[in-house]
Amino acid sequence: MRIRKWSLVTVLMIFAASGVGQKVDQVDEVLAKAVAAIGDRPAVESISSTTSSGNFTSKQLKARGTVRLVSAKGRQLLELDITGYGKYYRGFDGRMAWELYPNKQNAGLMKDFQVSAADIYAPLHLRTNYENMSVVLTTTPDGSPAYRLATRSGAREVAWYFDTETYLVRRIEERAARKPASFDYADYRPIDGVMEPFAIDIKDADGTDFELRFNEVRHGGQFDAAVFTAPARNDEATVVPRIEMIGDHMSVPFTRTRRDDVIFAGTINNSPPLKMTFDTGSEVYAIVTERVAKQLGLQSGQNYSVGVASNIGSVTAAHVQRVRLAMGGLTISEIPVEVLMSDVGDDEVDVVIGTDLLKSFVVMIDYGSSELRFYPSTYRYSGKGSRIPLKIRDGLLFADAVITTTRGKRFKEEFELDTGMSGTMLLNSGPIKKHDLLTAMGPVAGPVSIEGGGEFHRQIARVKSTELGSVRFDSPTISLAPTIEGDGGTIGEEILRRFNVVIDMRRKQLFLDRNTAFSKPFDEDMSGLSIIPSPDRQQAGFTVIDVADGSPAANSGIAKGDVITTFNGRPAEEWTEEEIEHELRSADGHTITLQVQRGPSLRTISITLRRRV
Repeated sequence: MRIRKWSLVTVLMIFAASGVGQKVDQVDEVLAKAVAAIGDRPAVESISSTTSSGNFTSKQLKARGTVRLVSAKGRQLLELDITGYGKYYRGFDGRMAWELYPNKQNAGLMKDFQVSAADIYAPLHLRTNYENMSVVLTTTPDGSPAYRLATRSGAREVAWYFDTETYLVRRIEERAARKPASFDYADYRPIDGVMEPFAIDIKDADGTDFELRFNEVRHGGQFDAAVFTAPARNDEATVVPRIEMIGDHMSVPFTRTRRDDVIFAGTINNSPPLKMTFDTGSEVYAIVTERVAKQLGLQSGQNYSVGVASNIGSVTAAHVQRVRLAMGGLTISEIPVEVLMSDVGDDEVDVVIGTDLLKSFVVMIDYGSSELRFYPSTYRYSGKGSRIPLKIRDGLLFADAVITTTRGKRFKEEFELDTGMSGTMLLNSGPIKKHDLLTAMGPVAGPVSIEGGGEFHRQIARVKSTELGSVRFDSPTISLAPTIEGDGGTIGEEILRRFNVVIDMRRKQLFLDRNTAFSKPFDEDMSGLSIIPSPDRQQAGFTVIDVADGSPAANSGIAKGDVITTFNGRPAEEWTEEEIEHELRSADGHTITLQVQRGPSLRTISITLRRRV
């Protein structure tokens, strides 16, 4: 998200007499000037197509590449060639919008997205296409003065912002649900006597952003209508799992790894037992490590990059068609898996089960009894758990939650439910800015972690309560991530493990049945210390990558770059990173003892933990 500056004094001077938001009876006048600003009407109407080419970036996706945008008489095709990912297509055929992701063979419909609204030539036809319009004098989100012309049809509202001086379209907003999509236009240049934007910023309703910067815009050229139509469905690429289950449900016991991951046994293609876990934050059937793929002889396709941890970093993956996965008396055949090609040195997990597989069942995660249960999709839960309505988007699970801060501020946001995130809750930049949470919550610096090669910086705070449906949590901790673009946030396993969780994706519902962990206190890091396994393979231990100011770690004298060689009397190689992090939030007032290597010297340091939020 770009942050533009506009002098507040200038804005006040412009609107001192008229007042921002004042209605003005000049719809036709604004439209007439907008049409004239674009260019000569006959010249505009004679354009059969427009092709814009250049480059793009996406801050939220941490992606870049080349872009081609083709528009022709109410139809549109956006083609992004994403470096490391492949080609993404978004089209509008005049009736419906669709999108096709890299490495996918079948397109999906975008029901709430009407590309016809995102048309800078729209002023030519607005009076014809829309009866009820109103115009007010206002500003664009970056503070620029503009006429806002809006129309509504049912739940759908479209608004065009026209510059008060040039009358060119500066912004188009389209709201079909609670959150709007937007298109910002800049850097207009004359092409064949018609003004064309060489800069377009797109922001989808889910916060995904694309900054398009064109170096060439051409008029003319013939395009077959099929170019704008979603590709024909490839039934061979459509995955239809073959499921075999002994009995009316299947129970799979699980244990916990040293880093607290849920682990259960399973096989792929009749392999020896593999260590599996599940992750509702992965919208695939399954992910296997490169090590396991080689052991099983799985033949993968072309490599591609994929963002991890809210696109803080990325890893390399590849696609494998048609495998057979089994867990106890449950077998799922003819499903694809993704191979994680990056060597992360992880031997505690071989396979990660994602939501594409879970949606074929009603799944109960019984954290209390350490058991995973699979029921047929026809199964209806009738227990005592609280029902939470789900929103399923791109294969992921979302639900609304209400947060009340310790200072009484109350707000609702949409959260992804992610069993693969170990923490309680995380808020992205959108709600942090909207509710001024850095002021309202008074957070402190949290530990820095490395996610897919990128650094994840967060701040931690404590709130008065969180309400998820009818379930209320008192005094939970929360992480604020101002550097992660987007709305809403994530609810992690530290919340979910306090229940026996029933996931019914088919009916878009979740049930939470409290277990004995529900009343346990919520705690975060009490040291201010951030560590990673030492990158120097010749020196076993953990390297300190950050020390929070004013924290117990800072007061102890430990410094960034120090290498921890022993922890509480045991060699560092006997500990996992997650075990140490667990110790660092274990108890207020508890003292831990470290042996630290700094250059040639070895020293002993004691840190007395203190609850920081």
